[in-house]
Amino acid sequence: MNKIKISNHVSVYQNGMNCVIIEKNGTVCLINCNPQIMPNLNLNIKQIICLNYRSSINGGIIKFSGSNVQIAAPEQQLELFENPMQRLGDEKYRLHVYDFHPDNDLISDSVKISTALFDGAILDFEDIKIEFFEVRGDTDGELGCIIHDGVKIGVCADIICGDGKIPFLYRLCKDSGNFDDYHAYLACKDDLLDSLRKFDDCDVLLPARDNIINAPRSTIEALAVRLNALYENYAAASALNYYTPGYLKPSAPMIPAKTAVTPANIKYLFCNFIIISENKRGFLIDCGTQHGFDMIAELFKSGELEAIDICYITHYHHDHVDMLDKLRDLYHCKIYAPQSFADMLVNPEAYYMTCLSHVSVSPEVLPDNYNFTWEGCNFTHFEFPGQTLYHGGLLFDDGSARFLFCGDSFAPTGFDDYCPQNRNFTGRNRGFHKCLDIIENLKPDFIINQHQEQAFVYTQNEIDFLRDNLDEREKLMRDLTVWESPDYSLDPYWLKMYPYVSRVRQGEPCVKELQFTNHTDKPAQITVKFNASPGIIVPEYIDISVPVTFSTAQVKPGTSSISAEIWLNGVYFSEICRGVIFVN
Repeated sequence: MNKIKISNHVSVYQNGMNCVIIEKNGTVCLINCNPQIMPNLNLNIKQIICLNYRSSINGGIIKFSGSNVQIAAPEQQLELFENPMQRLGDEKYRLHVYDFHPDNDLISDSVKISTALFDGAILDFEDIKIEFFEVRGDTDGELGCIIHDGVKIGVCADIICGDGKIPFLYRLCKDSGNFDDYHAYLACKDDLLDSLRKFDDCDVLLPARDNIINAPRSTIEALAVRLNALYENYAAASALNYYTPGYLKPSAPMIPAKTAVTPANIKYLFCNFIIISENKRGFLIDCGTQHGFDMIAELFKSGELEAIDICYITHYHHDHVDMLDKLRDLYHCKIYAPQSFADMLVNPEAYYMTCLSHVSVSPEVLPDNYNFTWEGCNFTHFEFPGQTLYHGGLLFDDGSARFLFCGDSFAPTGFDDYCPQNRNFTGRNRGFHKCLDIIENLKPDFIINQHQEQAFVYTQNEIDFLRDNLDEREKLMRDLTVWESPDYSLDPYWLKMYPYVSRVRQGEPCVKELQFTNHTDKPAQITVKFNASPGIIVPEYIDISVPVTFSTAQVKPGTSSISAEIWLNGVYFSEICRGVIFVN
């Protein structure tokens, strides 16, 4: 056992993560009982303390279920410990989702909690005082604690790492009371930093992952400097400066691009646009809101529109696709979609992403850089990984001007990148850099965003500003995050199960793919260990392979989950990948 002594009675067991061990009078208390913790540690474990609900931090408690070990957990999160399958099984936490806290990093079975902890609680373990306080910013209802054992020992979840860095930036996309989690990139950074500063006077800080922090105050300050620099960079080029002026308050924002009124034949329909030809035929871009759908009916009623031939979908978000089934049934038009997300339109519950729709449609799939004509006008479709990785862009050329429908990706003030759960990657030839390449090469006369009535124009000045912003951001993120690529910190879904939701009969095998995004430019080695709800039979440690078959022969009907512990190039990420099985 790799055990590092901290004080007379406190040590840290390091196994890819950090489990705190308090040992006195022959009994033991564990804090941060990660999935690698085994009951055969030859320790007389009396109590386990969980600082949050996350299986990636506390998944090891499952192995002690049914024993005499007492488990303490945050009062605000008790339901997530005692009934995790209820949340995983409820589609309201998978479809039309704008809030990500709590997420699906849940333990795979119910656990009885013997002690509910809260802000200000004090727990006595063998005359060793443990003080608890709320930690805001990363996980709702999370706690931190200070152990008094001759010295003051701070303990936290994986919210800071040994040299003032952070493992998971996407968790800081959390509403602070102004919008929702979706629009809240780094919005809770100050809450996190204020909470961490409660450890300033500790002699040592023990995070759930990475190195022990021997100088808490200076390490927390280093994190603050890095987070604030990244936030300033993000705020300088954000679409929110257009939608909500004065909210982000960057010190050096992008000068807004010039805007222009669209021609009469390109009509804004509240999150949709429609191009109407001289023959009164329509080419629709997106169809996701009832209000927009009603506006289409008004165009037919007024005689401006006599038919809809095509609906092109810019991206999978529900406010762009929710009305597609009604559109198809009423107007019998073709539906075009990029290859990158066509399956998401057919099988939305196969994915765990923000803003998924409940509607399932089968589109005609367009390959990248695809040219076609309609009513004498030219169109070119591009894969356009802007606001989300699963996104298209459409160039419309009517002979007089060229219009780029960019979905939701850009605004006169910059990027629509306030939600990491959309999978916005750093680096050249990816993400927004790739979108800027397309804009720079096409040089469209106007750019149209689905949520903006007016078009706008990007000159080389705007493109250069945005490129410089992205380059600086990548450097800042590399300095802030602990992984080989910052995208592992920004991307919640670099490893995912497909389909996310499976429906099988009891006894039928359940097959799921593991889908992996390598965020580096060199080969990566992945090792996977599966964990699951009781009755699900899983394979042992494996090197990455797809598909993977799980047996349901012994599972009771209802909602079950499968999770995967991950090692990437030998570095332990813990349980970061999950899937759901509904067994009939």
